[in-house]
Amino acid sequence: MSSKAKKEWIGGLVLLLLIGFVGTSMFGYETVKAAMNDAYVPLSHKEPLSEEALKQGKPISALLITKNEEHTSFVHMTINKKDADVHMTNIPAASILKDNAQSTEQLLQNAEQTLGIPIDYYAMIDQTSIKTIVDKLDGIVINNPTAFTNDERTFPAGEVKLTGEEALAYLQPVHEQDVLSAHDRQILVAKAIIKQVATVPSFTKAKPILNELSNTVQTNLTFEDLSLMRKQYKAAFASIKKAEYPQTEVEVQQLTSKLQLS
Repeated sequence: MSSKAKKEWIGGLVLLLLIGFVGTSMFGYETVKAAMNDAYVPLSHKEPLSEEALKQGKPISALLITKNEEHTSFVHMTINKKDADVHMTNIPAASILKDNAQSTEQLLQNAEQTLGIPIDYYAMIDQTSIKTIVDKLDGIVINNPTAFTNDERTFPAGEVKLTGEEALAYLQPVHEQDVLSAHDRQILVAKAIIKQVATVPSFTKAKPILNELSNTVQTNLTFEDLSLMRKQYKAAFASIKKAEYPQTEVEVQQLTSKLQLS
């Protein structure tokens, strides 16, 4: 299954970029940079791409991890400036969650073994905190593109106001093949949160929400990395191709070959 989407940054990166580039005009550069730096957790087993590599537009391999109390999902993303496209692949959680307790380092190493390619960056979002943030904002309003039912709640198409608990249900994948659509819903929720934060009349009241928002994300991307990526790779996000992980060994080999980065 493959489809194209509008130019967007996906998953946990959405929150980081919205905080960084929408939030900067609202809260000031230094405040936003400090909040984003709170999300920075480097990897000990590898160095991130160098500033020179990002300026040259080297292909990027990233793992997007979404966690809540009931579910953990993994989406691998390649960003290729030369081909001007982004590939997103939903990776079955069972192929990465091989033990009950695993560190972020282990999760990335398992993903690298499953895919057969190195991973440069990761972004992990803990959706549990979203409930608190949305409730502090007295709810958010999203424009839901497609009606669906999840967790015994029905979300109609069109404008919908969500409480914190409803936002969590909205973000939860309905089934394993719904992970990529759930990432699209995460974009809508992230945008709605930032839009609602902008309506908070007092900076003193808005700043704790911004800090809590940044604390929902963990990543080895720095503020400077994100700034370079936004500048150098923007055109690639005009073409986003999504796919489920292949079921046969031959298809897996074809995918691995396709994802090999130069």
